Amino acid sequence: MSERVAIRLPDLDLPETKHRVSLWLVPIGARVTRGDRILEIIADPITFDISAPEDGRIVEKCVPEETDFEPGDCLGYLLVDGF
Repeated sequence: MSERVAIRLPDLDLPETKHRVSLWLVPIGARVTRGDRILEIIADPITFDISAPEDGRIVEKCVPEETDFEPGDCLGYLLVDGF
């Protein structure tokens, strides 16, 4: 049995900041380990990486590169095996 886990931006407490997906670091279908860097986010004035929340496989990218999003939006999904 597998579970889909949402990839989301952690709360940065930057309410008036524009958020943008700069670069997905792994392709759809790639296996990742919890803590692996999977995408790069720009939240003016900082750039940082989002890490995989669990071991699994990237199955969907909901926000394409160079696209703005709101805090709380789902950026993508990871399929976690073993549930």
